[in-house]
Amino acid sequence: MNGIYYAGLALILAACGAENRTHEIIYTEDQCGPNRYVNQIYNGTEQPSYIPLSDSQIMAIGTFGGCTGTLVNERWVVTAKHCRLDTDKTFCTGTDPKRPNICANVEVLHNHPSRDVTLVKLDRALTDELSITPIPIVTTVVKSDLVGKFGEAAGYGQQEDFESGELLFTREPISQVSDAYVTIDGQGQRGACFGDSGGPLFIMTDSGPAIVGALSNGDSSCLGIDNYARVDKISAWIESYTGPIGLGDDCGGFDDVGRCFDGLSARCENGRLVTSQCEGVCGWDTGDEGFRCLTGEDPCQGVDAFGKCDGNTALWCQDGEFKVRDCGCASDVCREDGSKGGAFCVEDPCQGVSYQGECSGDVARWCENEKVVERDCGNVGETCGFANDEVGYYCVPR
Repeated sequence: MNGIYYAGLALILAACGAENRTHEIIYTEDQCGPNRYVNQIYNGTEQPSYIPLSDSQIMAIGTFGGCTGTLVNERWVVTAKHCRLDTDKTFCTGTDPKRPNICANVEVLHNHPSRDVTLVKLDRALTDELSITPIPIVTTVVKSDLVGKFGEAAGYGQQEDFESGELLFTREPISQVSDAYVTIDGQGQRGACFGDSGGPLFIMTDSGPAIVGALSNGDSSCLGIDNYARVDKISAWIESYTGPIGLGDDCGGFDDVGRCFDGLSARCENGRLVTSQCEGVCGWDTGDEGFRCLTGEDPCQGVDAFGKCDGNTALWCQDGEFKVRDCGCASDVCREDGSKGGAFCVEDPCQGVSYQGECSGDVARWCENEKVVERDCGNVGETCGFANDEVGYYCVPR
């Protein structure tokens, strides 16, 4: 971790075949299992693929033009202290994620004395001009059992084509919870980048989607570790300025079918979000035709409609049927992402070469930005070898 302060989401997914490629909807079985519809895999997603947010919640995420922030109520924004904002800055959002053109001026700033978090009060409520639903912070202190679960990050920062200013999302596993940070790992495939500083990391709580951290720093490659300054630890400090921060009455991006999140069932019922922490398992309820807490057997074996990758096998639940596709059988790779959200098989752009790479004699080969990159170590008087877990195979002294 190089301590680079970010101001973008590179959101680089090593999952694309051709750019903007689509697949037919084919649910017939073949020797590898059923295919799953995949709609235009991008190097990042304009809609969240894991935490269901409504359009009005998505508009709560805005840009300061170099940093990202999130409205937690009508006038207060959470962002990063290292952004060094001042009252000459504006916070902008809008209905078009590529044109955040509805702006308010910064009126007051409060920097936390020891955490990389800043609270910004706007000079007016953007909720008066747009249908914005602010997103609350996590107020209950999270624990280390968050490790291994998933979060979803968002930001307006630099993308893989070096453009910025467009809101994008990425779903990544949580790799560490320390006193100061919740850390996610892009595993060489995706990540936050310059311009995403202060941007939110969302998790699913018993009360619905909430912000657990604001982007502080991370890997300079924009494809690795990203550290989000924890807001749960300073929720009392935040609410001393903002007042109590609660969820709105709408269901966000949930429907009546619902979703499962690590034993938590969430669905929309009569216009309100209903969540239940299951004593047993969350799975497909045949009677309700949705994902609920179950007392009996789950026909989808604990997998919901989003699904997951088990090694290189895609697993998902489709209308109460457990689906399995062996991606390796078709020379594809399994990915848990995409504009439709979910686990699916896609063409392997690097044809089996991982981001950690391999050696071919003195030549180091690795997958980067969906291409195989090579470096002849012999030209610099070195040989190819395993450098470390973070770098993988690269040039090392003979």
